[in-house]
Amino acid sequence: MFKLNNKIGGNKGLTFSILSLLILLIYINLILTNYVFNKFIQILILISIFTFEMLSIYELNKFNVCIGKESCKNVLRIRGEFTRKLKNLSREQRHDWMNVLQVIYGYLQLSKYDMAIKKINDLSQITLSISRVYKLTITPICLLLERKIKEAYNNGIIFIFNVNNFSQVSYRHVDNLISITKSLEYIIDKILEYNEYNYREINIEIFEYIDKLEVIIKGKFDFKIGNEFLQNIDIRDDCIIYRFDLVGITELNFT
Repeated sequence: MFKLNNKIGGNKGLTFSILSLLILLIYINLILTNYVFNKFIQILILISIFTFEMLSIYELNKFNVCIGKESCKNVLRIRGEFTRKLKNLSREQRHDWMNVLQVIYGYLQLSKYDMAIKKINDLSQITLSISRVYKLTITPICLLLERKIKEAYNNGIIFIFNVNNFSQVSYRHVDNLISITKSLEYIIDKILEYNEYNYREINIEIFEYIDKLEVIIKGKFDFKIGNEFLQNIDIRDDCIIYRFDLVGITELNFT
């Protein structure tokens, strides 16, 4: 196992960004339910949103520290991949923000307050799930799951995540990342394609251990799994369990 000491604020930065969105959604929800704020509380909420956004920017721009030529090359390679995915995520988030505000504003214009509140409640649940997946130490998996949470919502399904992280580091890279993300994306796409029981909500529990990852998707699903994915999967009457060994772990301990 290869270890590096670094300062990378990726996961923290994304968490702060998600928290600011969650606070804003709660604030709008309370306004729609005619909750009365005094000026001090309003200012405090706006300051909180601004603070979380600033912390997000700060954490995402922290500087790497590495020792040794080969170590630095490895860190820079991982960081380059990570930065590229963060840029794509930032573009998507800006687009999502505009869509959310336009939809809520449209409901308010039509005096459909119940629809506006439902939209905000759904988005609050989605934001909470996204926040939870960033407890995982392998950030590309977090980014994949965030994208799938949004895709599921667009298909009328809310993924409710619960994440249990038993590792002692903040960020890790694994050599079999492509295999893991390919398998995860495959099974989630299958669920979205063959939702024959018309689930409105699907609970997904993830356990991250030092050397393996376990994903439990709760519910009954009747579809065939491709042979290349069968070795990692256990299909039961009430759930699907995916287990992955983490191969070639690079641990990045940062503060």
